[in-house]
Amino acid sequence: KQLTEDHGVENEQEMQRLTAIGLDREQLKKSGRLGTQENTRSIGDYSIKGGYKDVDVLGCAAGEPGIVIPHVTSVAIDPYSFKYLILMSDGVYKTLEAISDDEKKAGNQMVVDKVNEHIKSELKNVAADILREICQTQFECYQR
Repeated sequence: KQLTEDHGVENEQEMQRLTAIGLDREQLKKSGRLGTQENTRSIGDYSIKGGYKDVDVLGCAAGEPGIVIPHVTSVAIDPYSFKYLILMSDGVYKTLEAISDDEKKAGNQMVVDKVNEHIKSELKNVAADILREICQTQFECYQR
Protein backbone atom coordinates (compact mmCIF):
# COMPACT_ATOMS: atom_id res chain seq x y z
CA LYS A 1 0.00 0.00 0.00
CA GLN A 2 1.39 3.42 -0.93
CA LEU A 3 1.34 5.71 2.09
CA THR A 4 1.95 9.03 0.36
CA GLU A 5 0.65 11.04 -2.55
CA ASP A 6 2.50 12.42 -5.53
CA HIS A 7 2.57 16.20 -5.34
CA GLY A 8 2.50 17.57 -8.85
CA VAL A 9 0.07 19.38 -11.09
CA GLU A 10 -1.79 16.11 -11.79
CA ASN A 11 -2.87 16.05 -8.12
CA GLU A 12 -6.24 17.85 -7.88
CA GLN A 13 -5.62 19.22 -4.37
CA GLU A 14 -2.31 20.69 -5.51
CA MET A 15 -3.99 22.11 -8.61
CA GLN A 16 -6.64 23.80 -6.46
CA ARG A 17 -3.94 25.28 -4.23
CA LEU A 18 -2.05 26.59 -7.27
CA THR A 19 -5.10 28.10 -8.98
CA ALA A 20 -6.07 29.76 -5.68
CA ILE A 21 -2.82 31.76 -5.81
CA GLY A 22 -3.53 32.83 -9.40
CA LEU A 23 -1.86 30.25 -11.64
CA ASP A 24 -3.59 29.15 -14.83
CA ARG A 25 -5.01 25.60 -14.58
CA GLU A 26 -4.88 24.92 -18.32
CA GLN A 27 -1.31 26.11 -18.66
CA LEU A 28 -0.23 23.90 -15.74
CA LYS A 29 -2.09 20.89 -17.15
CA LYS A 30 -0.60 21.43 -20.59
CA SER A 31 2.99 21.61 -19.33
CA GLY A 32 2.52 18.96 -16.62
CA ARG A 33 4.99 20.92 -14.52
CA LEU A 34 5.28 23.78 -12.08
CA GLY A 35 7.70 25.92 -14.06
CA THR A 36 10.63 23.57 -14.61
CA GLN A 37 9.78 21.23 -11.72
CA GLU A 38 7.59 18.13 -11.62
CA ASN A 39 6.97 18.39 -7.88
CA THR A 40 4.95 21.10 -6.19
CA ARG A 41 6.46 20.41 -2.77
CA SER A 42 10.15 20.29 -2.00
CA ILE A 43 12.86 21.69 0.24
CA GLY A 44 14.98 23.25 -2.53
CA ASP A 45 14.03 24.42 -6.01
CA TYR A 46 14.47 28.19 -5.75
CA SER A 47 12.67 28.69 -9.09
CA ILE A 48 9.31 27.65 -7.60
CA LYS A 49 9.89 29.39 -4.28
CA GLY A 50 11.83 32.63 -3.79
CA GLY A 51 12.61 33.03 -7.49
CA TYR A 52 9.16 32.21 -8.87
CA LYS A 53 8.55 35.81 -10.03
CA ASP A 54 11.38 35.33 -12.56
CA VAL A 55 9.67 32.30 -14.16
CA ASP A 56 7.23 33.35 -16.92
CA VAL A 57 4.40 30.95 -16.09
CA LEU A 58 4.74 31.46 -12.32
CA GLY A 59 5.26 35.23 -12.17
CA CYS A 60 1.55 35.99 -11.79
CA ALA A 61 1.22 33.92 -8.59
CA ALA A 62 0.18 35.78 -5.44
CA GLY A 63 2.58 33.65 -3.38
CA GLU A 64 5.26 31.00 -3.69
CA PRO A 65 3.87 28.11 -5.79
CA GLY A 66 6.32 25.59 -4.34
CA ILE A 67 5.83 24.74 -0.68
CA VAL A 68 7.77 22.72 1.89
CA ILE A 69 4.78 21.42 3.86
CA PRO A 70 5.10 17.62 3.88
CA HIS A 71 2.30 15.14 3.33
CA VAL A 72 1.96 13.19 6.57
CA THR A 73 0.08 9.90 6.81
CA SER A 74 -0.68 7.80 9.84
CA VAL A 75 -1.45 4.11 9.41
CA ALA A 76 -2.08 1.42 12.00
CA ILE A 77 0.25 -1.50 11.35
CA ASP A 78 -0.42 -5.10 12.30
CA PRO A 79 3.07 -6.33 13.27
CA TYR A 80 2.18 -9.88 12.21
CA SER A 81 1.28 -8.95 8.64
CA PHE A 82 3.95 -6.28 8.15
CA LYS A 83 7.16 -7.36 6.42
CA TYR A 84 8.99 -4.10 5.74
CA LEU A 85 8.64 -0.44 4.88
CA ILE A 86 10.13 0.88 1.66
CA LEU A 87 11.13 4.54 1.50
CA MET A 88 12.12 5.78 -1.94
CA SER A 89 12.40 9.08 -3.70
CA ASP A 90 10.28 10.02 -6.67
CA GLY A 91 13.49 9.87 -8.72
CA VAL A 92 13.90 6.16 -8.01
CA TYR A 93 10.20 5.56 -8.68
CA LYS A 94 10.21 7.47 -11.97
CA THR A 95 13.36 5.68 -13.11
CA LEU A 96 11.68 2.35 -12.43
CA GLU A 97 8.63 3.42 -14.42
CA ALA A 98 10.81 4.53 -17.32
CA ILE A 99 12.85 1.32 -17.55
CA SER A 100 10.08 -1.19 -16.84
CA ASP A 101 8.95 -3.49 -19.64
CA ASP A 102 5.81 -4.41 -17.72
CA GLU A 103 3.35 -1.58 -16.95
CA LYS A 104 1.71 -3.63 -14.21
CA LYS A 105 5.04 -4.13 -12.47
CA ALA A 106 6.36 -0.60 -12.83
CA GLY A 107 7.16 1.52 -9.81
CA ASN A 108 5.97 0.32 -6.43
CA GLN A 109 5.31 -3.31 -7.33
CA MET A 110 8.67 -3.60 -9.07
CA VAL A 111 10.45 -2.43 -5.91
CA VAL A 112 8.42 -4.79 -3.72
CA ASP A 113 9.33 -7.69 -6.02
CA LYS A 114 13.00 -6.71 -5.97
CA VAL A 115 13.04 -6.41 -2.17
CA ASN A 116 11.38 -9.82 -1.84
CA GLU A 117 13.96 -11.28 -4.22
CA HIS A 118 16.96 -9.68 -2.50
CA ILE A 119 15.78 -10.09 1.08
CA LYS A 120 16.18 -13.86 0.80
CA SER A 121 19.96 -13.49 0.79
CA GLU A 122 21.11 -10.72 3.13
CA LEU A 123 19.07 -7.86 4.55
CA LYS A 124 22.11 -5.63 5.06
CA ASN A 125 22.72 -4.88 1.38
CA VAL A 126 19.18 -4.92 -0.02
CA ALA A 127 18.91 -1.17 -0.73
CA ALA A 128 22.38 -0.91 -2.29
CA ASP A 129 21.81 -4.04 -4.40
CA ILE A 130 18.46 -2.77 -5.69
CA LEU A 131 19.78 0.70 -6.52
CA ARG A 132 22.79 -0.84 -8.28
CA GLU A 133 20.43 -3.06 -10.30
CA ILE A 134 18.22 -0.08 -11.19
CA CYS A 135 21.26 1.96 -12.29
CA GLN A 136 22.59 -0.92 -14.40
CA THR A 137 19.19 -1.48 -16.02
CA GLN A 138 18.79 2.23 -16.75
CA PHE A 139 22.29 2.37 -18.25
CA GLU A 140 21.55 -0.62 -20.50
CA CYS A 141 18.14 0.78 -21.46
CA TYR A 142 19.42 4.19 -22.53
CA GLN A 143 22.66 2.99 -24.06
CA ARG A 144 20.75 1.61 -27.05
